[in-house]
Amino acid sequence: YAISTVGDLLTVHAKTKAGAAADETTVSLSDIKVSFEGSGTPVDGVSLRLQIKEADKAELNAAIIAAQKKYDEATEGNNIGQYPIGSKAILQAAINDAKAVRDNAAATQAEVANALSALNTAVTAFTNSVHTDPGVVDKTSLRSAIAAAQAKYDASAEGAKIGQYPAAAKAALQASITSANAVLGSSVATQTQVNAATATVNTALQTFMTKIVTLVPGETSVTINDLSVIAKYYGTKKTDANWSKIEAADLFDSGKIDIQVLAAVARMILDNWLLEN
Repeated sequence: YAISTVGDLLTVHAKTKAGAAADETTVSLSDIKVSFEGSGTPVDGVSLRLQIKEADKAELNAAIIAAQKKYDEATEGNNIGQYPIGSKAILQAAINDAKAVRDNAAATQAEVANALSALNTAVTAFTNSVHTDPGVVDKTSLRSAIAAAQAKYDASAEGAKIGQYPAAAKAALQASITSANAVLGSSVATQTQVNAATATVNTALQTFMTKIVTLVPGETSVTINDLSVIAKYYGTKKTDANWSKIEAADLFDSGKIDIQVLAAVARMILDNWLLEN
């Protein structure tokens, strides 16, 4: 056999049969001679001892037992000493993965080591997630932000007319208020979490205000500018070609823009001014 590159002369491949008992054997190679251009050179013999044994799973099994005990004794909730909702399911999934490797008779030592590492990582993450005493936390700003958002939500009508808000916009604001209330009522919320919740609900309120239906793009409330547009289309009826441009001002679904609409919008502007001042 001609050798043209530097490398191993021989490679031994071995595979055990399923259910093979622990044992060992020795593979020996002797009386080897290599030649180059007719000149022979003897090569030292070599032997290799092969051991057949099951992967050591003692450490993995101990880790599984400890992790399962931690899981069984842990309680999910929002109080000090409890764990976040859903965290136990994540830990149990990691335990189950480790058990699958432990119970696999064909698992290699490398697979056992990887399973042990993954389980230890999951246990550490779970342990670190426990709710601890956050100390003194100031929730004044969060409470005020929630109150402002809730007041705006309660005072806002849902619909497609001037001064109203799309249903999706109200739903988004309510979801933000609900989340903020959860942080407000949590005994384990940190100052960082409270600050983040405050910023989030404030942002949600500002976003909600931009969703108001007006005749002037970019406004966050009904203003005198809307009244000017309505005056421009005064007398327009549903049957007119340009109705779509003023339809949102048909507050009473009468199919026309009349003095009643003008008065209602003017009153809306006045009410907004009084609330702000």
